[in-house]
Amino acid sequence: MVIKTSVEERIQLCDDNLNESCVEKLNLEFERLREIMRAIIHRELKSVMDFSSLQKIDEIYELLSQEVSRLQELYVFQLR
Repeated sequence: MVIKTSVEERIQLCDDNLNESCVEKLNLEFERLREIMRAIIHRELKSVMDFSSLQKIDEIYELLSQEVSRLQELYVFQLR
């Protein structure tokens, strides 16, 4: 039995598979970022000896926040 699909259906199937693939890759990237964040925060918290180090932690949180925002924008862009 042969199932025929229209060109539009084939394009949609490819598009759906691509979106699923992109979402899966982005989810993996988010998980990697979480692990990186945990490792950096853990390392920095271990090295905090005085209040001056807290400024460095704030800088790290800011950089991580920017990276999360960038990945979220990428995620939304890929879903379009």
